[in-house]
Parts: sequence; structure tokens; C-alpha cells
Amino acid sequence: MTHYRLRSSLQLRRDDSGKTLLNDPALKRVLRLGPHDARLARALTGKGRSFTALEAALGPEVDVSARLSAFAVLFLLDGPRSDLRLTLGARAPPAVALDMLPLRWLEGSDPPRHSCVSSGACCSSSFLGPLTVADQKRIVQLRMGGRARVASGTDALEELAFRGVTYVGMAREAGRCVALGEDELCDLHATHGIEAKPTPCQQFPLRLHHARGAIHVSLLLACEGYDRGRGLTNPDWSLRADEIRSLLRRGGVAIPLAWPLLWSAGLPVDSDVYWALQQQLVANGQVDAAGACADPREWLRAAVTRFDATASAHAAAISEGAEIRVLPQVRSAIAALEGGQWDDNAIAEQVGGLDERATMLRAQQEPADSHRLARLARVYARLNDPSLEEKTTLSAIAGRLQADIVANDLPAALGVGELDVGLTRLASRLVIADVDMRLRAIEAGRSVVNGNDATLALKLVARSDADI
Repeated sequence: MTHYRLRSSLQLRRDDSGKTLLNDPALKRVLRLGPHDARLARALTGKGRSFTALEAALGPEVDVSARLSAFAVLFLLDGPRSDLRLTLGARAPPAVALDMLPLRWLEGSDPPRHSCVSSGACCSSSFLGPLTVADQKRIVQLRMGGRARVASGTDALEELAFRGVTYVGMAREAGRCVALGEDELCDLHATHGIEAKPTPCQQFPLRLHHARGAIHVSLLLACEGYDRGRGLTNPDWSLRADEIRSLLRRGGVAIPLAWPLLWSAGLPVDSDVYWALQQQLVANGQVDAAGACADPREWLRAAVTRFDATASAHAAAISEGAEIRVLPQVRSAIAALEGGQWDDNAIAEQVGGLDERATMLRAQQEPADSHRLARLARVYARLNDPSLEEKTTLSAIAGRLQADIVANDLPAALGVGELDVGLTRLASRLVIADVDMRLRAIEAGRSVVNGNDATLALKLVARSDADI
């Protein structure tokens, strides 16, 4: 019979108000416990108790299995889960310069690539930064050329305060960078060369995540010319290794994953295991031998199913006992992939919030973001509309671009930190892009979704990640 108990290093005490505090020196935290959890924690001290004894001690008003499961997720119980968390936590990633780490590229027989089309779309974001200190010092010393809407670099910067931190970016006028000319070309680049551009501008649309031992390279699909790279004569991503390492040396942003890595709440894993699962999920789809593109929804559904089985086996291997219920939350990802599964009340609330923000941004002279949010609201309003699929079909290029969402963002989902959360968000982006591209075709009076419809849909979801 399993006896559940707290880790021996945990310390219970009361604060001045009489609330129960649990001090966890190993994980450097103090947790405040509610009445039921405080009773459970006290019952779990020392040698601990069996599940039956805990039920008898806490009474029928407490769901002991649910509370124990919550304790397990927080790594409070003695057992293999906490042992693994503590072991990984003690094995902190070594301090290695990012530009020295191995690079992991987008995988598959035909991965997404990009080649700049000079459309100026990347120069119309809501914030153009953050700039490194070196970027700021360099730009303020420059005289601007004929394209810019300011005379010197001292007028080309603006600040943004977010959560108590102030960031510096390129200044905007009517939602466009002041260094962007009417010909959609950057004045800094044209007048002073590419090295004069801010590091974030040089990095776009590359997106970098780093975990222990590697950096994963993917793309921001908001780039209007990302698929232009399919026409390159040599599409080998590794040819860009020197460029990416140079960006990292100059302060390019590589989003760090929290350590230890988590598959789901309460499921810590080593980096090697984590990377291996990423490769398995990507391998579920891609392009078949005949060159046909895998259906992206089926591809993602297969990836979610594989993750569910792998993570469930991992959870069972480190479980503290039979009454612990800690499994990855992938039902929402599956539901998002099924037509008509979105909650109507949640959709209505989201549409209202997006329309309200769009109106506010129009008043603030932010046309790009106001149009984007208004468009996203229209898409949300049609999420449960089956007529969109009945009235439209995807062209070959539209299907390929839609599949790029999975090819590009499935590995990058690890940037969220918990893979089950990343998979759910990816499923939402995939469905929203599908609705948007079909809606665009219908609005244009067509029954076939073309490549331009798909490109604009990918741009919408990529720029709206925080709003989806």
C-alpha cells in the first residue's frame, strides 16, 4: 500500500495572520496553503499516510485524489517526480555563449524558407524592437537619407513601457517605421548599409529558441516573402549558420526555455529527451514520397496523439502512486482541430474584445493593428461556420502554405515552455488560418483558395499570436 508523504526538506509554519506557509528551500519558494491543503500537508509530514487514511483524516468534503495530484504537479510529494525535478534543477545549463551552441534547423523534405521581397510589412509592427544598446548608440549618430521621415537618428527612436520595463525601438509614424521610404525600402540599409540596421531588423523573420545544448531556428510567418525561398536553387538552411551566429554575437534575441524543461505541468524532462520528442512529432507529417503535402490537421492530430501517449507513459513512470491524476491537457488541442467544437459564448466574448481594441487603436492612429484585430474578430465570428469548407477548396499552394504552419511552428511550440500548451495554441492558429483563407476567397467571389489568400492568413495568425 502506497504511503504518501511530503519531501523531507519542506517546512511548514504559520505567518503572523495564522495562514499556513510551506517553505521549500530546495526550489527556493514559499507557498501559502489554503485550509484543505494545509490539513493535507500536515497529514503528509513524517512517515506520511495511505490514501485510505488520508480520506478518513480529511473527510468527505475534500477530494483527496485531486489535492494529492496538485501537490504532485508542484513537486511537493516524496517520489520519483520530485527526485527528477530536483536532479534536473541542480544540473543547470552551463554558461555557454549562444553563438557557440549547435543550431537545429527546420526539418522535412521541403521546410519553410524565406527570401526578402522588400514589401515593408515587417516595418509596420506595433513595436519595432527592442533595440540593443549598441543599436541605439549607432543609430543616434547617423544622418538619415532621402527616404526617411526624420532628419537624424536622434529622432528615429521611441520608448515603450511594458510591465515596469522600458524598451527602445524604432519610432513609427502612422504605424510605419520612420526610416521606411515610400518605395518600401529601409533608409538605414540604403544609405549606410545593412550593418547599420537594428539587430532585430536584421534578424527578422528568423525566430530563435534556445534550450540546454542547442538553438532551434524557425520563421515568423508574418514575413510576406517567407515562401519566396522555395524558389532558391540551394535551399540548405545550414548555409545561413554564419549569419545566425553573427546575429547572436551582436545581441540577436534567442528566446530561452525555462529550465528544467516541461512537457506538461509536473512532467519535467531532460533536454535530450525533449528534443527527441520534437523530432518525432515533426516526423509524423511533412511531404510524402510522391510530393503530396500531408493534411496539416491530420498531421497535427497525429502529433498530439503521439505526444499524449509518450507523456502519459512518462507520467506513469514517475508517479507517486495509483491515486495521482497528472496527465497532459491535450483535449483542448484535439477539440480545436474539430469543426464546430468552439464554445459560442467564448467566441462572442473574444469577438467583442477584439472589436473594442480595434476601435481604440483606430483612435490612436495605429491603422495596421486596428485592421488586423478587426479582421481577427471577423474570423472568430465564423469559427463554427461549416459553410466555409462546403463552399471552398484549397489550391495546391494554399495547402502547402497551410501545412507550413505545422512544419514551422510545431518545433517552435517548445518556446511556450510546456509542450501541451504549445500544441493547443498551434491547433488554434491552424484553424484560425484555415477559416481566414477560406473567408478571403469567398469575399473575393471565388471557390478556390489561392496562395495569396493563404499568405495573408499566415500573416494574420503570425502577427496575432498574443491575441489568439
